[in-house]
Amino acid sequence: MIDQSRLIEGMDVHFRGTSFFPSKSIRYMLNIKRRRELRRGITNLPDCWGNHDAPLIRWNGEWCVGDAQPGGAVLTPLDVCERDMVAGKCDMRFYWPAGKSRTDGIRATNWWMANVKDRSYDYMAYPRIIFKCLFGDISDRAAGMEISFYCTEGWNMSWGNILDNRNATPYTVEKREESGVLENWTAMVKKQETR
Repeated sequence: MIDQSRLIEGMDVHFRGTSFFPSKSIRYMLNIKRRRELRRGITNLPDCWGNHDAPLIRWNGEWCVGDAQPGGAVLTPLDVCERDMVAGKCDMRFYWPAGKSRTDGIRATNWWMANVKDRSYDYMAYPRIIFKCLFGDISDRAAGMEISFYCTEGWNMSWGNILDNRNATPYTVEKREESGVLENWTAMVKKQETR
C-alpha cells in the first residue's frame, strides 16, 4: 500500500490509531481545543484526524519511523506500521515541510537520531498539553522535560521548530497543513487498492 519510491527521509508520518487509549482519547482532547478556538471566532479549523507523529528514517537499508513512545524512542520498521494499517489498527498520512530539500530531511533525521532516539518519553508534558487543550497555552516554553520528547515534539524539533510551536500536538500538524507550512503527500505515497 505504500509506494516506497516516493518516501523521503524526514517526512512526518502522521498516525491515526483506532484504540480508545491513547488514540481516541488524544483526539478527543485535541478536538476540545478546536471547539474552543471556533467559539473565539477562528474558523476553517480541521477536525483533529491524527494522534501520533513520527519522522521517516532510512536505517540500515530499511524504512523506519522514529517512534517517541512510552518506554523510549525507538525505530519501528515501516513494514510493521503498514501491516497494522492493512489490519485496520491505524491509518497514516505523510507530510513534507513546504520548500525543504532532501538534504534538510536528512539533517532532520540525523538530529532525531542524535537527540531523541533511546531517550525516555516525555510524560511530564501531558498535564500541560491537556491544560493547553482545555484553556489555552500559558507559555512559549516547552512543556515537560528538556531531556526527553513526546512524538510530535521530537519530529518538530528535528526540523528546528518548523511548526513554530514548542508544544506542538498532532492537531498543530493538521493546522500547519491548512496554512501551507506542511504539504500533504499522502496521495502520492499511499497506493490505491485495485479490485
